[in-house]
Amino acid sequence: KDHFPISDISQSSKEALHIDFLPLKGGGLLPSENITVKNCRFDNVASGIGTHHYGFGKQEKNISVQSCTFQNLQYNCINAYSMVNLSVSGCTADNCPVFLWCCSTECKLNANVVRDCGEKCISINENRTAWLRNNQLSHIGTGTGNATAVLVGDSSCVIVNNAISDVGTQALSLATQV
Repeated sequence: KDHFPISDISQSSKEALHIDFLPLKGGGLLPSENITVKNCRFDNVASGIGTHHYGFGKQEKNISVQSCTFQNLQYNCINAYSMVNLSVSGCTADNCPVFLWCCSTECKLNANVVRDCGEKCISINENRTAWLRNNQLSHIGTGTGNATAVLVGDSSCVIVNNAISDVGTQALSLATQV
């Protein structure tokens, strides 16, 4: 298991493990594809895994985060901007303001355990398809943020067999554009 210790990262867009574009000779950017992050531990960092590319017109593809642990983060466990086919499964997060901030075209969350999120546990925006299955979300929304366990915007969403408990204001807040 890899362990990402405390660092001097101070902004939410500074991920301990950043998924980036590859600059091409002569210009242009090549997005990352087929990346698996498995059995890693992120402890006392600003943000855990992700990318903060949005609006470049290119997307990372087939990103899988499996069995990772996030603890005592300052911002987001996973920043998923501009990704296609993101899968997050079997992860545990404790004492983190946001588990997942997702602006992707497909997002699948399965069998994750998230406790003590002070703001938004999961924020999924501008998605085409989102699946939330078999997740355990508890003690969510007790901080100063929106206090929403799940926020889904402009999406089709399947929510099946999740356990949600001890939520500050709303368990699920679904907002889609018409």
